[in-house]
Amino acid sequence: MEVRVMGTRAECEEFAAMVRRSVPERFLRSISAFYPNRRGGFSTEGRIYIKFADIPAGTFALPEVGA
Repeated sequence: MEVRVMGTRAECEEFAAMVRRSVPERFLRSISAFYPNRRGGFSTEGRIYIKFADIPAGTFALPEVGA
């Protein structure tokens, strides 16, 4: 599975760090570098791509929001 995460560089870096802390390494294939948006002129936002391996249901749970 591949997920595209969009936001500022700081937001994408923070999200990638949370994924690295929360997802066991064996289920995480890769996290791309930050790709800035370039269409339509200047933008502070961009995206990263996160590739996950097959994760069996019930293997782990993500942390609660605000935890």
